[in-house]
Amino acid sequence: MKKPRNATPLSEQEITKLDSRLPELAGRALKNAYRRTLAAGYSVLEVANGKLVESRPDGSRREIKTVHAPIPVKLGATKTRRLPG
Repeated sequence: MKKPRNATPLSEQEITKLDSRLPELAGRALKNAYRRTLAAGYSVLEVANGKLVESRPDGSRREIKTVHAPIPVKLGATKTRRLPG
């Protein structure tokens, strides 16, 4: 992406304001992608109530399998997964 010629740097306050909108914008983008995928005739995989579910364009849903509960992670924490063997 090209940088505009007359771009002025953003202040910390402006960056913080824009940053605070990211969760809302991401949520909206996710919902739109979900709807557009179904409208295009494709299925969507999602986790609902601890189950991996296939949602189909005709409105039907098929349970694929039970998934583990999410692991709570504190902001800024790092988790490492050990590979078996």
